[in-house]
Amino acid sequence: MEIVWAAAVTGAFSVLALLIEKGRRENTRDHGFVKDRLDALKDSIADVDADISVLEHKIDTHINDHAQVSMIDFRPNRKQKEAVNGRKKR
Repeated sequence: MEIVWAAAVTGAFSVLALLIEKGRRENTRDHGFVKDRLDALKDSIADVDADISVLEHKIDTHINDHAQVSMIDFRPNRKQKEAVNGRKKR
């Protein structure tokens, strides 16, 4: 009877060891998959950073243009009005 119990305990631990080993293999495989995905994401984020730098420069230039234009007097004089609207008959 002791041999049966010993065989049952050994079998149970063998099944447990197999399940643990299977989990380790799956974990290693999944980590490899996630690593590949993260590497691809890293490359696409680098492209976004470059695009943001270009857009930031364009926006800064645009804001500076507005700041410089706001210092100019926009009230047109009579000659400028006539050039745009045409000379009116009196």
